[in-house]
Amino acid sequence: MKYIKLKEDKGISIVDVIVSMLILCMFVGLISNLFYQIAYYNAFIRMNALAVNYAVTIAEDTDKMKYEEVEETLNETLKATYNLPETFNATIQVKKYSDEDTTKKDIIKIVTIKVEYTFMKENKSYEIKKLKIKEP
Repeated sequence: MKYIKLKEDKGISIVDVIVSMLILCMFVGLISNLFYQIAYYNAFIRMNALAVNYAVTIAEDTDKMKYEEVEETLNETLKATYNLPETFNATIQVKKYSDEDTTKKDIIKIVTIKVEYTFMKENKSYEIKKLKIKEP
């Protein structure tokens, strides 16, 4: 039986180039999308970690304060005290536990610390709730 060569082996043909370009185009979009997603989530995690750091720092400082000093008037000085960047905004909300149940003494405050920030034109926030207990 005699084999007939339909193609000569002289190198790369234009069909080989077109097929390789099509395969390359299919995967370039996928790979570039993966790189974008990795960069986006990496930056988001860093911003969220920074917000958590500010919230925990504020919470630790409220632990050091006296019971009477922990009030919502602290909101006026938060940005300057903790050198918050412009994209970050922190607020403290203080609610007495005795306001909810009038039979209880005024010895516990519920402190809510909320750090809001803007990331890629989206508003995000991180919130911590803690108790401030009056010490004798």
